[in-house]
Amino acid sequence: MGLGFITEYAEGTTVNSFPDPKVKTPGYYSNPKNRLIDESVETSEMFSVENMMARVFNIMTKFDDF
Repeated sequence: MGLGFITEYAEGTTVNSFPDPKVKTPGYYSNPKNRLIDESVETSEMFSVENMMARVFNIMTKFDDF
């Protein structure tokens, strides 16, 4: 459905996964430099009413195909 995975701060291994969730290798966050917060993402924009409604409409149009 094009929703993807939520893999922030997830580490592990995948086997035959499609799409690839892009998890970090085991032990990745043991290194303190890998635990820095990415401040380039504008969360207020990501969770704005307009953006969230666009996501809902996108999901709903996927169901129209059935």
